[in-house]
Amino acid sequence: IHAAAAALKGAGLRMLAYIMFGAPGETEGTVAETMRMLPRVKPDYALFAGLMPDPLSALVGREQERRPFSGEDIFRLYYSGSRCGTFFENSSFTGMDPESLDRWVKRAFFRFYMHPAYWARRLFSVRTPREMVNLASGAGLLARDALWPSALFR
Repeated sequence: IHAAAAALKGAGLRMLAYIMFGAPGETEGTVAETMRMLPRVKPDYALFAGLMPDPLSALVGREQERRPFSGEDIFRLYYSGSRCGTFFENSSFTGMDPESLDRWVKRAFFRFYMHPAYWARRLFSVRTPREMVNLASGAGLLARDALWPSALFR
């Protein structure tokens, strides 16, 4: 990861880190380790999400053999992002409960984008006036979400 990040930066390319929490075997410790690694890699952008396996994936097939759930459950999880009233309401594909995964996704988003070092890097890397407008717009959205988190986390 570190070598790939260095190669991207050396080539003058911006880097997006897409971090997915909740893979099989994931623990609170591995999530925390990933979060400690991010500041060293210094991606330009980051996206954070909980695992959302394809309904036809081998992972879903293995889980269905182990603990059957309905096709409607996986449909609602995958296509509407809703766990409410389904088998997945209190279960995930890892040992972590869904609420912990959701908390980590939200925490990671704020830790990454609210860190002063991120803002310093972004400000000094602006190349065009349009980028400055986008950065200001993003800062406004982050400020709104920080002041009124209920709008973000409904």
